[in-house]
Amino acid sequence: MSDPRSVKLWEHWRESSEKLDYFVLGISAALTAYLGQNLTVRSLGFDPATAELVSLMCLALSVLAGLDRLRSAVANLAAQTALLEEQERTGALETVLKKGGGRTVIDEVSGATCSVELAQARVNKGEAAIASLTGQVFKWRRRSERAYNWRDWLLAVGVILFAVAKVWAAGLAT
Repeated sequence: MSDPRSVKLWEHWRESSEKLDYFVLGISAALTAYLGQNLTVRSLGFDPATAELVSLMCLALSVLAGLDRLRSAVANLAAQTALLEEQERTGALETVLKKGGGRTVIDEVSGATCSVELAQARVNKGEAAIASLTGQVFKWRRRSERAYNWRDWLLAVGVILFAVAKVWAAGLAT
């Protein structure tokens, strides 16, 4: 069983991570909306207006990456929950099987009674499910981290490019 302190720490980290994700997504969306409302469309070229357009595109892509980050984090949490439930169910059944005790086995999680053969089949099925769920957890964690990195890089590039466009425009005006 996990130490209650580590569970509390994990919960605190997860809540803080979610708050940061929502904050960054909100800032990205607000910045995208603000820059988008004042953008004037001109012909594309090597000029400040095109730099602003590219900046706006980076910010919009940052919003999409932020949404994917949230979606991936939720899917990862769902996969982790399913994995933990399956590990508990299979582990409890394995413990009962190892103790022995006759021709029937009582599943401690569900309370159902079944034969030793059926219990062993459920354990085997549970182990296969655990392997599959472990792969899903890894997949969603990796996707969440990738979306996190894309969101941050696109946001940074968008802001820097917007600042460069404004300085460039001011330089041309003088």
